[in-house]
Amino acid sequence: MYRLVLDFISSTWLMVVHSQSYIDIASISVVPRTTGGQVYNYLPFSALSDTAKLYNDLRWNIIRPQGFEAVMRARCSQGIQVQEYHGNCCKRIPTDIDLPAIDCDKAIMVSLKHDDKLPDGSEFAFQCALLYTTMYGQRRIRVTTLSLSVTSMLSSLFRVADLDAQFTSMLKQALLKSARLRPDGKIDDHSFWVNIVSSISAPLAIPLVYPRIISIHDLKTKEEEDGSMVPTSIPLSSEHLSDGRIYLLENGDDALIYVVALVDSGILLQLFSAFKVEEIPSQAIFSFSMQTFSW
Repeated sequence: MYRLVLDFISSTWLMVVHSQSYIDIASISVVPRTTGGQVYNYLPFSALSDTAKLYNDLRWNIIRPQGFEAVMRARCSQGIQVQEYHGNCCKRIPTDIDLPAIDCDKAIMVSLKHDDKLPDGSEFAFQCALLYTTMYGQRRIRVTTLSLSVTSMLSSLFRVADLDAQFTSMLKQALLKSARLRPDGKIDDHSFWVNIVSSISAPLAIPLVYPRIISIHDLKTKEEEDGSMVPTSIPLSSEHLSDGRIYLLENGDDALIYVVALVDSGILLQLFSAFKVEEIPSQAIFSFSMQTFSW
């Protein structure tokens, strides 16, 4: 495994399994997690509902923006020190981590601890440096520096705190305990989600717990004001759902289409090639439901 890291070889596995038998994802995922890769699990695999997802995952792993042969180091002002790195990486020495591959969907979490008194009002700096090779063979270094003020007032702390980053950190820690708190869960399912969340970024972590819902019955042909073709999501509450509409609920991995009563037949014809809800192929609805319940 460490030989792969030294040679900057990243490994990503796509597990296509037709049965629900135990496959020991915890052991299988060690190599991908250490080399900056990932494990995709399609259990049990369905040719009807999983083929497109398998194709998209394979395609995205090839074309997405990513860097190779990377080395990263985080450092901070005196009084605070780096405690640990969390993510799909390899830590061979205390100060640096090796990343055979790092892509746009992954993030490295750094936990800090203070070993000295922090004077109120003083400035503390944090810096992260990443040396990597681009997809075009160019060797680059990216440095990010952040300076923050020390405060003893909780109101100031909550006003500037990054809640998304805090939530992502708690999500990673909660999954490590979920196997003990939920004895009914499968070991492979727990290991798979630990593998996914260990390197997930904040924008991708939030929808896993608080999914997005958008209306798709009135999609506009022109772009929105922000240049996106996707409409703005609505709050997750029944108060914001109305009759005669169709909604898409998605968490970045699975999706569910919810057809409310009294939907116009013209909309159903455009979206599902059916005049009534009863005419929509039941197998398609079943496939969506099975995927959604895997949350």
